[in-house]
Amino acid sequence: MMNSKFAYKTLAAAVAVACTAGAHALPMAQYAENAGQVTLRVGGSSAHDAGLNNLMRLQGAGNPAICAPGTLDIYHTPDNNNKLYFCTGGTQSGAAGLRLAVFKRSNGGSGTGVGTLVRGSNLVNNGVLQADGTTVIASFLDTAAAAAAAGVVGAINCASPAANFMACTDHTTVANTNVVLAPPKVPGADSYSDAGISDEEPNVFKAVFAPVLNGGELGAIPPKGISGVIFGLPVTKGVFQRLQVLQFDPAGATNADCNPNTAGYTVAAPAPANIVGNTERCMPSLTKEQVQGLFTQNIGDWSLLSSSYTAGLTLNQALAPAPYNLPMADTGVYIERRVPSSGTEHGAEIQFMQQGCVNGAQLMATAAGGGVSGISSLPFVVENSSGGTIPTNLTAHDTALRGALGVLTSETVAGAASQWRFVKLNGVSPTVLNTVKGTYDYFYESTMQWRTAAVGPAGWAPALAGGQLAVATALSTNLGNPNVLNNLNSKFPQLFGFSGLVGNAIAGAALAPVPPLVAVANGSGNPSDVLDKPIALATRGAGGGLNACLSPVTVNQSQASGL
Repeated sequence: MMNSKFAYKTLAAAVAVACTAGAHALPMAQYAENAGQVTLRVGGSSAHDAGLNNLMRLQGAGNPAICAPGTLDIYHTPDNNNKLYFCTGGTQSGAAGLRLAVFKRSNGGSGTGVGTLVRGSNLVNNGVLQADGTTVIASFLDTAAAAAAAGVVGAINCASPAANFMACTDHTTVANTNVVLAPPKVPGADSYSDAGISDEEPNVFKAVFAPVLNGGELGAIPPKGISGVIFGLPVTKGVFQRLQVLQFDPAGATNADCNPNTAGYTVAAPAPANIVGNTERCMPSLTKEQVQGLFTQNIGDWSLLSSSYTAGLTLNQALAPAPYNLPMADTGVYIERRVPSSGTEHGAEIQFMQQGCVNGAQLMATAAGGGVSGISSLPFVVENSSGGTIPTNLTAHDTALRGALGVLTSETVAGAASQWRFVKLNGVSPTVLNTVKGTYDYFYESTMQWRTAAVGPAGWAPALAGGQLAVATALSTNLGNPNVLNNLNSKFPQLFGFSGLVGNAIAGAALAPVPPLVAVANGSGNPSDVLDKPIALATRGAGGGLNACLSPVTVNQSQASGL
């Protein structure tokens, strides 16, 4: 349905404008949901927002052309969680020569990319009811507000393009509340999303909703594997340095300079330009079993972690440079987790507890019932609706000299001045190189899905078809494109190396790097460079269907044989 503020054009005029718009962007005045335009509303994971942004801008020989060069405008709310990509469809978009409008809603996380595909937004409390009583809503950027945002106000989505990335125009709306329910496809019917993106396959999220998603609903949205998200374990800087005190002997023969109490710890390293103590070599580590204990609060006190070289020395007693030069007054373990609809949250629950995968699994502590009583009057567990608040909350804990850990994708970069850091898992850091090699397995293959069959009463939500299906297929096929991912990962320079995303091992097998694997740079042209060819060698879908409950299995044996 089109807002009355927009001028309708005849189909002939609309097509004529679209076909001559190759040299300039499309103003919102041309937005009209008619035969001259393909409109696709996508909900779900924020972890792929930057990748979608890259894909919409990618151009050049050998690359998918979703938007025609020079035609892309991006409208968004200030928090960047609701976007509208508006351009003339490129040659490989499935909407060539037509106006193309792709909406993306990230509020609600991966659950938005599942539940709103099969259940209407007005069925329960104006949204898809979740088991915790909250809702996931199929609402998207208000085109009326977008039309009012005529001026260019920034470059958050249109920063100076690298090679093969087109320039675009960035607009922002006046408030984060400028979203409206998706227009009903049938007058009077409930609204819904057209397609969704989730950090794991839809089946992982079935119990998030009330009632639980049934077999018919899940069967109507078969997932298509796209790229995989590398996850990390963030802790407050105080915990990071105290772990270094516990794990690196200052009198040891090797890595003594990784202890914060040695002079070598603060010596500038050549690359990255930071102190030795922040390099990959000096990252402290937690075991999978320790993380499980911390997340379940079976280990609810930092004093239960002890030194590997000094008997009796525990984390709460480990002294580091100020402000961590006194024993911890509050030794409670604080947890910054995500809400149940988050794919990041589900990844952590599966990785460390097998929650939702095996009967009797330990459960991650929740804001309602988690935490050790009597240690502090503050809540021990916070359920964040967005990953963006977790670094802020970790910083607040660290400032108050409390120890906390959380869940994050590795796209969030901790700088030298940050009051939080990623730690290793079982001695391995969350880099692209380690993930491609298969030595770091805390990554999950994301999926894109849409209805292949009608759902709901009298089939009110139809199967995707025509131009919408063609555009959704083009997006899912190319979200794991190495040229999308390698440029993207170059924007995530962690202190210990590059992190981010990896391409699907099966879909990208022909483009996978060859051994001996190295990490050089995006655009190096080196066939062994995982930064130029970030394709995983292992998958959780070796049997033909993704299953997040399975451990990754190497499928690119020819590449892996030379590791």
